[in-house]
Amino acid sequence: SLFRYDLSPGGRKLHGICAGTFGAPTFELRSAYPWQYNLLKIKDNQLTVRTRRREEANGAWKPDSRWTQGSGLGALDYYSIDL
Repeated sequence: SLFRYDLSPGGRKLHGICAGTFGAPTFELRSAYPWQYNLLKIKDNQLTVRTRRREEANGAWKPDSRWTQGSGLGALDYYSIDL
């Protein structure tokens, strides 16, 4: 990895598999689109994708709840896939 996102003494590693607007410079980002990234979690035979977004250049990253569950239910910031 080029960047160490986790500097814990235990030596954990967090590798980024990035696409889309995650590292886009401000001048290349269209104002209608937020910066986004996905965090992938694999446990046993299931992959969970957690989505995050940032809407301002120096803003906080927050859940990107786009996955609807149905009428009257809130949206989720993740979805799961059985492997």
